[in-house]
Amino acid sequence: MKSESLKHVRTMRDIVSVHKIYTTRKMRTHNSLSSDESVEALLSDETLNREDKLLVQKEKQKLRSFYEKVERSQGRLLQLRGKIAHQIRRNKALMKIRRELQEENRHCNSESKKREKKTLTANNDFEY
Repeated sequence: MKSESLKHVRTMRDIVSVHKIYTTRKMRTHNSLSSDESVEALLSDETLNREDKLLVQKEKQKLRSFYEKVERSQGRLLQLRGKIAHQIRRNKALMKIRRELQEENRHCNSESKKREKKTLTANNDFEY
């Protein structure tokens, strides 16, 4: 004859406060979730049927193609950065040349103004 006693009766000892749950609970990271043995057992080749194996292969292929796309985009990004760096160096060199030309032009203008002043004062030296 079966026992009629209650098997799962909760008593005061079984009740846990929210504070205690919060302080004792460990943080569940993605890595800890994936290290579960039940997941590994599900993914073992012995337990998978043909459809599941195909699904796993498709997922692996998707992941591979995703990483290939990421590598290609990173390569394009590096190429673009190189082109932009080249353009920046070229613009800096042009600005340096332009500044030098402006300085030469200022220097020449100041000398020509001095010459003009001298000629004007020389022309105004005569007496009436």
